Amino acid sequence: MLYQTFALKRYWLPLVAGDQAELYPWEGEIYESLHNGRPTEEKHVLASHKIEIGGELDTTFTLIRRGLDGTRLMKGDVAVKGSKIKGDPNADTSQHVLSVADNGNKSSPPELVDRCHVNILMRSGYSLTDACSIPEYLKVFKDIAGDHRDAYKLLFLHRDVSAGNLLIFEHKSGETFGRLIDYDHAKKATKHRLIQRHDPSGQQLVRQTLQRSRRGRELDIDDDVISNALTWIEEPHLALVYILGTVDGLVKPSTSPLSKAALGWDHGDDETKEWPDFDDRLARPNERT
Repeated sequence: MLYQTFALKRYWLPLVAGDQAELYPWEGEIYESLHNGRPTEEKHVLASHKIEIGGELDTTFTLIRRGLDGTRLMKGDVAVKGSKIKGDPNADTSQHVLSVADNGNKSSPPELVDRCHVNILMRSGYSLTDACSIPEYLKVFKDIAGDHRDAYKLLFLHRDVSAGNLLIFEHKSGETFGRLIDYDHAKKATKHRLIQRHDPSGQQLVRQTLQRSRRGRELDIDDDVISNALTWIEEPHLALVYILGTVDGLVKPSTSPLSKAALGWDHGDDETKEWPDFDDRLARPNERT
């Protein structure tokens, strides 16, 4: 008999009302978008839903905090028990003491955010540290990078990429694949912005900086690499950091001098590239920025 392990993720999702709701889609909707068109065996999320009780969404305002009196008290004041709401004798309507500064000035009151109870059922995955070989590690990491790219195409920004959210999953055949999980802090852009090419005028400065460093003197980098980096990264020192980071990420440089093709940069030189516009977006209410 074949046994499988599953994980049930249950948490309280901050709700956003009105026009802002579509800008903060919940995790289940994001997975549905990302899984669209994928083979069933490559979908790590099996089901997701918002929990209902008696036909009503299980939310903190409608069920748990119904009748909450958030009146602010000054330091030294005593909380007074509020009156019960008619028809809801079990509602807790106590006044809650909120923090104030020692000088007596009121600090900004915290915002009460309604939250909805949600479930996500997914396959149980393995940590990247459990990869059996370097080829498997590279393969699943490529899958994970593809997830991030696919999310960007749909204007989603994950906002919580970490080792714990990069998992290995296994087909019934034994073949493995990687997935980027946990989109509960994600946000969505409303539009793309165009990244313009720059005039690669800092090429000599980058070359001089390379020659002054021991790390740079060890490398033989083609001029087309420096020129290509500067067309998209205007500041020469940032372009240099990006070049060195890319070179350090190679298992073993395959050519000398290093060319655009060796770094995987030979994908065309379009005048502009589309990128999700997250410049004017805030995090979901009551979550970290």
